[in-house]
Amino acid sequence: MWVILRTPAEQVAEYDLPDVDSNSSDEQILTAAAGVEPIRRGDTEIVGEPYVYARGLDALAQQGQRLARADSRLEAEKDAARELARKYFDDGYSKADISKALRVTRVTLDSWLGKGARRPGGGG
Repeated sequence: MWVILRTPAEQVAEYDLPDVDSNSSDEQILTAAAGVEPIRRGDTEIVGEPYVYARGLDALAQQGQRLARADSRLEAEKDAARELARKYFDDGYSKADISKALRVTRVTLDSWLGKGARRPGGGG
């Protein structure tokens, strides 16, 4: 079974806030701290025991794995399309013909070839 566990933790930071005093409200202090960098940050401190946040996520986990595999295949196909686009462009085909054949926008093709792409030898 796929589960998600969470562990309560706190991020500790120290600030120098000269414009607030010990009588300031929490809201005033938090507002002042939001506008400056801390002078020191501590490590994250575990402040509680782990607890089960979600369980029974097997179907989601399996779909996530399928999605990751599909995304990987898509990236591989895009890489192949980029290489072919470059080859055909260098061989003299127009950007319009290449983008139509690949069924991609000119913006996508320009991002693959470089917006101001020129053919070897100075052709456009």
